[in-house]
Amino acid sequence: MITAITLENFRAIREPIRIDIAPITLLFGANGVGKSAVIKALHFAGQQLGVERFETFGEELGEFVDCVHGQTTERDIRIGVEACYSGPFEDLSFDQVIQEAAATFDLDIGEPSFWDFWDSFGTAAVDIEVGQRTFHHLQTPHMRTTAGVPAAQFVRSTYAGNSTRGFDRQVIELHPQRLLELMDADQVPAAIRQHVNQWVESSGVGDASAEDGWVELGWAPGRSFTADSALDTSVEVSPPVKALLLTPFHLVRESLYEFLHVGPLRERPPREERTAGDVDMYDQYRWFTGAAAWDALHHASVYQRVDDKVPLIERVNEWLASPERLGLGLSLRVNTAREVPLEALSALEQTPNKIGVHNFLEAVSNTPAVSHFEIEDRNRGIGVQARDHGTGVSQLVPLVVAAHVSYPFDSPLVAIEQPELHVHPAVQASLGDLFVVQRGKTSRRFMVETHSEHLLLRLMRRIRETYEQKLPRPELTLSSQDVAVYYVEQRDGTAEVSRLVIDEDGDFRAGWPAGFFAERAEELF
Repeated sequence: MITAITLENFRAIREPIRIDIAPITLLFGANGVGKSAVIKALHFAGQQLGVERFETFGEELGEFVDCVHGQTTERDIRIGVEACYSGPFEDLSFDQVIQEAAATFDLDIGEPSFWDFWDSFGTAAVDIEVGQRTFHHLQTPHMRTTAGVPAAQFVRSTYAGNSTRGFDRQVIELHPQRLLELMDADQVPAAIRQHVNQWVESSGVGDASAEDGWVELGWAPGRSFTADSALDTSVEVSPPVKALLLTPFHLVRESLYEFLHVGPLRERPPREERTAGDVDMYDQYRWFTGAAAWDALHHASVYQRVDDKVPLIERVNEWLASPERLGLGLSLRVNTAREVPLEALSALEQTPNKIGVHNFLEAVSNTPAVSHFEIEDRNRGIGVQARDHGTGVSQLVPLVVAAHVSYPFDSPLVAIEQPELHVHPAVQASLGDLFVVQRGKTSRRFMVETHSEHLLLRLMRRIRETYEQKLPRPELTLSSQDVAVYYVEQRDGTAEVSRLVIDEDGDFRAGWPAGFFAERAEELF
């Protein structure tokens, strides 16, 4: 699970900023100050770390020169991602990672257990630095990734290549002193500490001299971070240590893999959709456009776990219809039909008997199914195609689906831009409850880029009601530690970020900053 992001020289952000991600994180600020850059930085990180599902987002993100601050190749983009060991990783023992690494080399690695090691720290960090270098008057891409725990990053990979072939050379380096300092920490089990000390001593890397203490282990082509290629080294690295060095990359990549981003302009549902064919559940760009949400409802059996007791579309309908939820009084249903071939009808007319009926049904069953969404107004008993309904519902459905979809994303960070688009103020406020309830029922987190005062006020109200023990329902429990509010503004040509601390009774501790929803006062007074 992603817990923090740092950015430098990325889009509107020049100077380093850090965003610590709470269960519900809100990004406020004027247009063009850099709010969406925080979210898109995760796409950039995912692409650089080779997370396949971000490949389709390339056109939206652009090239390096489109992403670097000031659109100059004289700067390097730096993105840092921290991830904690929680949520879906509770089911993934890092002992399993080590065993897989050992199986690759057909070795018995024995003890110690690195599960205990990572459980003691709980957080891994990967820093990514991307730039372009001039070589024989050509601009060539260059990337360096450094990984470890936030206090001591001890392994890094440096990639170099050319503008047409991408990255074609990888150098693996280790900082043994930082690794040994980490091993001396009190929370590291003694068995692990002894194992790593023995490896550093026997390999001789601790005595090697290198700039800033980094020692080159070797190089390997490609961008994979798997155990058999990312550390294809000239210095012998035992499988347990190899697993130790790879684990930060693994944890951060897995967290990015579960990242969902719903963009500011969600597509309306198609008038008709053929249900045959494969569904790409991982296509991040379709989630960005909202199209993947409609895919999930069309193919609900694919997008939910077998042990889910309530179908996905029923959970979405509860939020659309119930007065205690979004209160729209609407529900979705999928109508499916098959096209009848004209030749099959003609054949049935010529042989109107059992054989003719059998042949007719067989011909129809072989035609692709066509389905469409219908929205029913429960209050008026009227149903229309979803595409013919008001725009607001088409903007809301992807948000509700992303908050509920359970497979293949167990506990993602769900980023949402402009959830209030085309939505009534009362519904904007109720979206706050959607985030509160789903944060409590699942381990997912929400990062919301918004201009909605109504959404913020609802969250502050739930914090206050929790403190005063006046909640209408226990599922709406929310503490001040569960919400992080960041205000983004431009100063001296770069984005600056201020965290607005909320106290336990649901109000800003230091008051509302200048310019933060000042329009209401100006209009009223």
